[in-house]
Amino acid sequence: MMRHVLSGLCLGILTAVAQNGDKPGETQREVVAADRIPPAPVLSPADQIRTFRLPPGFSVEVVAAEPLVHSPVAVEFDPQGRLWVVEMIGYMPDQEARGEANPTGSIAILSDTDGDGRMDTRTVFADQLVMPRAIHLTHGGALIAEPPKLWWMKDTNGDGKADEKILVASDYATQAQSRQLDLLGQPHGPLSQHCGPTNCGFSTHVDPRRNRDPGPVGH
Repeated sequence: MMRHVLSGLCLGILTAVAQNGDKPGETQREVVAADRIPPAPVLSPADQIRTFRLPPGFSVEVVAAEPLVHSPVAVEFDPQGRLWVVEMIGYMPDQEARGEANPTGSIAILSDTDGDGRMDTRTVFADQLVMPRAIHLTHGGALIAEPPKLWWMKDTNGDGKADEKILVASDYATQAQSRQLDLLGQPHGPLSQHCGPTNCGFSTHVDPRRNRDPGPVGH
């Protein structure tokens, strides 16, 4: 009996396009009086984690912080323990969202080289992206959501940088639909896309008759 291994990919996004600022002429209603808003000072990472409220038995530690990482919106660990980070650097440069369409987003790979539990090196896997939203490591590479485009990228020479880039879909998160996409000729099975009115999801189906092991991400 054929068995399929389902690797879930949730590339959910609340909207297909970025926040584009207030509408022209729109008047914003004051929700809370300014004198009732408590101060929110910028804290260092060490000070910030001390404000967390955790259940008994849990703890929190700093794994990565600026300047090693910038504007993170999604992360995923790979089998080597590296942290892949989606950096949406261009989000809302000002109140009018001027410059959001500039290709300033990136995907960074963070590594802990001395084993102390904190990332200390950074490699830019991909850059010049416009508002990247999500990532999923699969098929030896990475699916990267850059609505309305969905890319599959791979590092083929072990330098940590993507040198293979394939467009999987050009209408990602643009309409409600369910379909199967051809992911790299389906070497490990089909890629299914499921979109609703406000979000999208993907799943890859690994068929053991084709390949039991998709292989590690990168080298």
